[in-house]
Amino acid sequence: MAEFNKKDPRHTLLTNFFKHLKGLNNTDLCSSKWALTELYNRLTKDQIEELKIVKYIKDLLDKNTIRSFKLKFLDVSPTKGYDFNHFFNHLTGDLIKFKTGPNRPGLGDILHIRIMKNNRINTIVTFDADFEVIEGFTTINLYKTKIHPALPTTNI
Repeated sequence: MAEFNKKDPRHTLLTNFFKHLKGLNNTDLCSSKWALTELYNRLTKDQIEELKIVKYIKDLLDKNTIRSFKLKFLDVSPTKGYDFNHFFNHLTGDLIKFKTGPNRPGLGDILHIRIMKNNRINTIVTFDADFEVIEGFTTINLYKTKIHPALPTTNI
């Protein structure tokens, strides 16, 4: 949402993050169609014009870039033969595992986690603190991470 809506206060934090990325080598950005679905749902709840949202998502999918960075859209799994039943069974296990502790991630976050695990992705850039409780993941929370000494840091 912060990328789509330049009036979102998080847009500046995201802009600073992208500036920082330009100086790094071998950085791949990934997302999923689930994340785009979540984006669409959230933005339409905020009553942003639907045609603008659809055009934005279509551009992301057509160009596979965000700003000047290559953006790869992940499948739920790169494994051949991995079908909905496999995904559902893994997701059920994740729901049981992650719904029992403090600071539990919601279903949407658990879907992101499963897609990331299946694709062997272990770092997430987010504004959401729920990912910080997931073992084996590195969370770059743009509210909390000091990206560069010259860039501002905002704490919750």
